[in-house]
Amino acid sequence: MPNIKKFYFQAVDNDNRRISGSIFAESEEIAREKLKKQGLALFGIEEFDEAKSSTKEGLLSFEFEGTNPDKKHVHGKIEAINSYEAYKKLRKEYAFEVTSIVDSSLDFEEKSKIIANGISEEFLQLYKEDSFTSKKDENKQKKKVEVVEMSEKDKKELEFYSQEIGIMSREIRALLERSGDYLKREEKRSILKRLGLIERLRQSNAVDHLKNLTNKLIDQISDDKIFMEEKMASEEENQIMDRLRGEFQEYSKSKKKNLASKAMEINLAFNINPRKLALNIYRTRPLVQFGFILYWAVVSIFLLMTVLWVKNGIQLIFFQENITESLYIFKSLLLWLITAISLVNMMVFAPMVFGDKKFSTKIRIIFFGVAFILNIGVALTLPAFL
Repeated sequence: MPNIKKFYFQAVDNDNRRISGSIFAESEEIAREKLKKQGLALFGIEEFDEAKSSTKEGLLSFEFEGTNPDKKHVHGKIEAINSYEAYKKLRKEYAFEVTSIVDSSLDFEEKSKIIANGISEEFLQLYKEDSFTSKKDENKQKKKVEVVEMSEKDKKELEFYSQEIGIMSREIRALLERSGDYLKREEKRSILKRLGLIERLRQSNAVDHLKNLTNKLIDQISDDKIFMEEKMASEEENQIMDRLRGEFQEYSKSKKKNLASKAMEINLAFNINPRKLALNIYRTRPLVQFGFILYWAVVSIFLLMTVLWVKNGIQLIFFQENITESLYIFKSLLLWLITAISLVNMMVFAPMVFGDKKFSTKIRIIFFGVAFILNIGVALTLPAFL
């Protein structure tokens, strides 16, 4: 005849969150096993007094009968806020097939009537609806878990921090052991507490949290406040503390440098991927973009030269006093070359800039070849006309 008991527990879940709660089981060993199957790392567990729990939490005691998963007859007691919650716990947590459940405070006759009637249809329907809802919630949770996946970068960082924390743990504990007589007790406890938490978290997937706690620990051990006050120590002890402070600070400095160096190395390894970089360059087509900029620069030069020729043409026709200056500009070989070459290039490359289709490399080479020949032709023939 199993007697269902209730136990308080404290544990850490798979996400390294500290949780506390209660669980029903026939014994402490079974309770521990159930918590372990749920993926909880147990800190402590204890059975609590039934009377106190009833008065404090408003729980009631219920007697039940049924069969366990091995088809063996079971009956015992269980606590819950009402009879349905007791029934649900027996079904869900213990996989019992419950044939009856009654309030322990009822007299014999009332209990007998309820046992004879068995489990009500209302309970069966409610449990069916609850099971359906729970299944939907579990499916949603599974989908969320499938989406949240560690990146390769996070995995690499976690691997490094896991190894580094193992080394740090030994080194810091050795430092504390050597310096124990010169450290404030509460500060030493605080360091050990944080170190213990980091050691438990090293196998988790909370990389950012782990990095943050590790950096805080490194800062903490380099703080002068962890040492006893000098006025409370002798001159010799002060000298020892100064030496130890230097050791702690040097250790902290070297660890920070090491962590920063490794973080940069991991970032570079994952951010500067040669294949990815080459693909991005190919997609952005920097030469093509530069070509567009160059084309519009040539267009701008041609427009400026056009404005210059129009301005000097107007001066030559309408303002005779500036005729000498205008004639000098019109005879300038350099200005005519700039104008002619910018016009030639603007016209040759216009189809490449304004055309809808993409030109192959072969066609582009032809365009550049034509532009080169025309530019040479302009440079050689234009002086003969001036």
